[in-house]
Amino acid sequence: MGFFSKIKSKVKETFGGNTKLEDSLSKTRKGFVEKVFEVFTKNRAITDDLYDELEEVLIQGDVGVETSIQLVETIRARVKKEKSKMSYN
Repeated sequence: MGFFSKIKSKVKETFGGNTKLEDSLSKTRKGFVEKVFEVFTKNRAITDDLYDELEEVLIQGDVGVETSIQLVETIRARVKKEKSKMSYN
């Protein structure tokens, strides 16, 4: 049994089946995914505002500043590449 599995097993053993921690983490995860989804559905055009808002949501979701910046820059580069492919065709 792995380290985290042991911890999870011990928490369940101590607090019972579905713990408050698991419930809270599930709600947090669901809220984070909804916020990211909202960024893309609310903004119809891909603009700097979209990238800024996405970066903000990622940072607020505890992804980390450096990781958030890297993710947004990777997405920005991919979008630029795809746009150039579309205009080339």
